[in-house]
Amino acid sequence: MLRYILGALVLVAAWDGISVLRLHARQAALLPARTCATTGDGTLRVCHTAADEGIYYRPAAWQVAYNTQIIALDDGRYATVLHGEARDLPAYGAATHRLRPGDSIKSGVTGGPHDPAAVYHVPGDLDWRIWGSLTDPHSLLYDRFDPATSGPSGLSGGGNPMMVRGAAGDPYFYVLYLAVASDGGRGEAWRNILVEARTRDFLHYDLLQRDTAARSVWVAFAGDAARPAAVVDTAGQLIESNHPARVTGPGDPHHPVGSVNTQGVFGSLARIGTTLYYFYTDQDPAVPTRSHLYVRTAPDIATNGRLSPPRAVLDVAPEMLIRVARAAGTAGGGGDRWAVFYNCFRRLAPPVSDICLQYTRDLALDGPGGIGGLVLFDGPGFSGVSRHALGLTGDAAAAGASLKIQQFYLSTPAGALVRPRVRADGGPAPTGGLLTWTELGRDWSIFGAPVYWAVWDVSPERP
Repeated sequence: MLRYILGALVLVAAWDGISVLRLHARQAALLPARTCATTGDGTLRVCHTAADEGIYYRPAAWQVAYNTQIIALDDGRYATVLHGEARDLPAYGAATHRLRPGDSIKSGVTGGPHDPAAVYHVPGDLDWRIWGSLTDPHSLLYDRFDPATSGPSGLSGGGNPMMVRGAAGDPYFYVLYLAVASDGGRGEAWRNILVEARTRDFLHYDLLQRDTAARSVWVAFAGDAARPAAVVDTAGQLIESNHPARVTGPGDPHHPVGSVNTQGVFGSLARIGTTLYYFYTDQDPAVPTRSHLYVRTAPDIATNGRLSPPRAVLDVAPEMLIRVARAAGTAGGGGDRWAVFYNCFRRLAPPVSDICLQYTRDLALDGPGGIGGLVLFDGPGFSGVSRHALGLTGDAAAAGASLKIQQFYLSTPAGALVRPRVRADGGPAPTGGLLTWTELGRDWSIFGAPVYWAVWDVSPERP
């Protein structure tokens, strides 16, 4: 979530001695044109060519865009949902000549059956769909920012959306997303809190709320009057960050003074048969210096209280973002697998920010062929450096001074990876898929940072 300037971005500082990295322009000459790696328990080869990239969306200097999920709809169109800036930011900026923190959810639809290349461009109707309340301090979406003090009264607005279609026969798409609230409303310790919305057209949304009898009800989003309910699991427990975050003071080398670096509870959704999988990362409830990839399951999320208690499936680095998708019938052959996307560095001297991709051997959560058997980084511990880096170029002019964050991918309505129907240059479709990420420039500001796309290919690994 965007709390200050870099709040809730995956900052990969201090992974086993790797601190904030700055590279010289000459580093660009070292980036290979094609990068390949073996994955899938030795059965698949993943390759990415530097030419298979482009800018998906270049927001204005005062706008924010990350967490960009693209869904290939059944009618040939493409829906996009992403995390945007506070809706009142233009008015705030005009009055104060400053930017302000805050969150929102934007979405839109583009293309059609005869326009397959539309997948490479942001929808023209992308706009605010869910945003924070400036008037209701009791709403989980309260997002008031005081120009006089530059201090937040609320830190929400809704962000980091994760979308999937409902169970068989359900016409809605469901969105799990984040609100942020302080423990006890005192404004001292803050947590991410899971809330939910649904839509049929990506233009109008209902929020999951509770009526006076505490029953789940869907209510059309009503701007400042919106009061979403916190999502609970089957045990009745709130789904929220395991540990609170406090306002950053001086002396923290990794976060700006005044930021609130809440962690956890956002990731991705995938439906397989009658089971919905919700993957996310968070700190260990007992040991905050440890973090895990968690999974919860549910038959559906059309009502509150359906998600299971959390299950840890993999130890991960602190503040790490992992997205997990179903890879249905990969080009490499075999059955379905999990595809796991995560932040990493390429093995250069010094390392370069990248996105890593690994496939599992099957759909197991545990064991050597499942998610729990993945080794994310080379060497001991969480070095951050991995041979599974895709070799993304992004902003070549920044040459490595940039940071790649908030990756997502193109999926079916059920959350399975799907290939673009053509390459951006009109060539044959890639055999892997398409991912997006936001690229922070040399100043690492999220405002105006572009969203990139890239495609990759996958094939059987030759013995």
